[in-house]
Amino acid sequence: MMQIPEQSSIAKKELFAAELKTIPGIKDWSFSTSPPSGEGHWGTRMSLIGREDPNLKSVTTIMTDDKYCQVYGLHLVAGRFFTIEDTSAVSRSIPEDLRFPKSVVNETLVKELGFASNEEALGKRFWIGMNGWHAEITGIVSDFNIGSLHEAIKPTLITQYTPFADKVGVKLQAVTDIPGVISQVTTSYKKIFPEGIFEYNFLDQELDAFYKSEMRLFSLFKIFSVLAMLISCLGLWGLITFAAQQRTKEIGIRKILGASVPNLVSMLAKDFILLVGISIVIAVPLAYWGIHKWLQDFAFRINIGWTAFFIAGASAILIALITVSFQAIKAAITNPAKSLRTE
Repeated sequence: MMQIPEQSSIAKKELFAAELKTIPGIKDWSFSTSPPSGEGHWGTRMSLIGREDPNLKSVTTIMTDDKYCQVYGLHLVAGRFFTIEDTSAVSRSIPEDLRFPKSVVNETLVKELGFASNEEALGKRFWIGMNGWHAEITGIVSDFNIGSLHEAIKPTLITQYTPFADKVGVKLQAVTDIPGVISQVTTSYKKIFPEGIFEYNFLDQELDAFYKSEMRLFSLFKIFSVLAMLISCLGLWGLITFAAQQRTKEIGIRKILGASVPNLVSMLAKDFILLVGISIVIAVPLAYWGIHKWLQDFAFRINIGWTAFFIAGASAILIALITVSFQAIKAAITNPAKSLRTE
């Protein structure tokens, strides 16, 4: 994705499109005011013609050309996307009462307008903006997020108008020399827009930017989780070592009386496993509350099932059992005579 100078002429945009067409590795492109997901979306208000509704609907507006749906992979569920003939007509001749004549809306906007089905919305006309321009719904696309998953899906209007479109989305071939393509695009950009500053980014980078704080939190969580596990294991190791030393004579006597190694290990380990079990009982409700609270910041979120906590608890018990068992086995296999001499 790249940005061209604002209010660039249609002629310059067509020249740049012609340059992009000659570059190997570029599959398609689209001019728009913003990508589907990202920053820079416009807002406007609209009202259906013939419906006495004093409350105008607030909608997110994207102004673009006929290739937008294809380049960004939007899924058309009803009607049609506007064509190059529609776009050319509105780009070159724009009567004041015929601005934005063809538009595509998302399913959320269809519902907010009160239509029972997507098909019912097709062909409906509405007023848009403060100047009362009118538009016609020609197609419906599946809902998509224009922001992060923290936000609910917004009613969105995609219009066939390119004079204000200063973002260029370029779709690359599957196998492409990306540095080579960027070099050629840079050359073409500077030739067509010498006054502009060529900057680009990839759409996935723009999407990742929405979740920088979550990624930082996740990285910190991984680091402190590993540290917590190490500290816990060291603590358990120290406790079982101390307990084994305190019960050295008892272990020796039990072994002389016929106690097996598994019995001795079980005797030493059960108290520590009980402590781990108690800690899990305390930790699970706190973890559930914390995760649930964190997920409330997302409009789209999963439900945390008890399976995840069961697996986490079972893993904690297993790690504790392995940690304790090493020292317990060492104490249990010690020669009883040596154990009794230590007292």
